[in-house]
Amino acid sequence: MGLRAETKNTVWRWSAVVLIAAAAALRAYALTWGLPNQTHGYSYHPDEFLTVGAAFNVFSNATLDTHFYNYPTLYPYLCSFIQGISAATGMATEFGLYLACRIMTLLMSVGAVAVCMFSIAKLYGRKAGLICGAFLAFAAVHVQHSHFATVDVPSTLFVAACIVSALAFLKSCKIKWIIWAGVFAGFAAGTKYNAGLVVFAALITPFLYEQKTPVIKRIGQAATAGISTIVAFVISTPACLLYSDEFMHGIDYELKHSAEGHGLVFAGTGPGILYAFHNLSWAIGIPMLILFIAAVVYTLVAKRRDVLVPLAFLVPYFMLMLMSQVRFVRYGIPLLPCIAIICGIAASSVFLQNKN
Repeated sequence: MGLRAETKNTVWRWSAVVLIAAAAALRAYALTWGLPNQTHGYSYHPDEFLTVGAAFNVFSNATLDTHFYNYPTLYPYLCSFIQGISAATGMATEFGLYLACRIMTLLMSVGAVAVCMFSIAKLYGRKAGLICGAFLAFAAVHVQHSHFATVDVPSTLFVAACIVSALAFLKSCKIKWIIWAGVFAGFAAGTKYNAGLVVFAALITPFLYEQKTPVIKRIGQAATAGISTIVAFVISTPACLLYSDEFMHGIDYELKHSAEGHGLVFAGTGPGILYAFHNLSWAIGIPMLILFIAAVVYTLVAKRRDVLVPLAFLVPYFMLMLMSQVRFVRYGIPLLPCIAIICGIAASSVFLQNKN
């Protein structure tokens, strides 16, 4: 019996190592594509100069002011740290500054895969963890955009961490987990504003566990998550207090951009819901999209309360996508950890049913 358990442990460890290594390799391959060189002065990705420039403002001026608040500041702050290391090693070139930010994206991307896999394995079993991790590790759009210094993929690390922390609270009712869920929700908002909707996953969890607990206590637990979110967001994006005018200008621009559209790029693309599903089919592939929809139906029919935690983020974020007139496929990237976790939860139900 002991030998069999040790064999299972060995298989699990090697499977986890291989999955993380594969995720890292896919994201590291061609990481320097399109970076500034002797033939062109800017990255081929049209948005990278914004985040790289914001990070450089922090690094070069030793300030918290990025001078750009269309995006929050946690990601530029982290990138400025890597830029400092790059400069210290003689890579203070434009190529080096861009590459430093891309490396930060890569690290946070692989971190999201690891958080999904190990957390779901701890909560629901190793098989479910591997399925969850593999889903995110090989999601095409997550792999592709892990090569760029943009905020979409980095936000998935904190979205994943928030949801699994909320699920850990649902299982244990330990207050530390609802606090962490709030903190990670704040960091998600501090990386990509609308990713902060993951706070709904933290807010709903105290009302889902089955223990007999007074409503006032549950409200207090939800309030704890909310306060943690606000504190973490202010820490990660202090501009909301320090540079409030610039901060509000950046948010106002993004709101107008979302409402007015991106010029003629998405003109005539039809109803938002059809285009959103079109984007998801490209993001994860049609077979995986069908499996995900099946997982949602299966878990809801099985009346699993825990699936309501990731759905509490997925539904409002997806609705926000439907209303937006700007429909880039990368805008759906924050949903990917949520989708992977739901598939992991469904897999755990299937394995448990087969075991019985």
